[in-house]
Amino acid sequence: MRHVIVSLAVAAAFSAPAAASDKGDVLNDHSVARAWTAQEKRWAALAVTAGAIDWLQTRNIARNPDRWRERNPRLPDHPTLGQVNRHFATGLVAGALIAHFVPEYRLPFLRTVAIVQFGFAIHNARMGISIRF
Repeated sequence: MRHVIVSLAVAAAFSAPAAASDKGDVLNDHSVARAWTAQEKRWAALAVTAGAIDWLQTRNIARNPDRWRERNPRLPDHPTLGQVNRHFATGLVAGALIAHFVPEYRLPFLRTVAIVQFGFAIHNARMGISIRF
């Protein structure tokens, strides 16, 4: 199932070209970063929302090791809340930096992240893993 989700995400991400522009650098003339388009901001909001849902579901997995185990290979089967929080916080910061400083791939990257994260969240929901704070 994950292979299907990842394949669909990659196909969707690269189906439309990103509208790259050198106008509006946000740092300085020597920077590779540029201002975000409205479309990029929408995909970023979707990616963050999907990541937050997955994060909260994974915290629920960590609170209930007798009911579920984590399937993410970068986390142990029964992670602690601290491990879950570090994993998702690091991913959020890394994703934001990649999206910002590699603008030529920003839109495909954000699309991929959003679609894959929503895929994981849907899979978790189907297993009965709810969102808990």
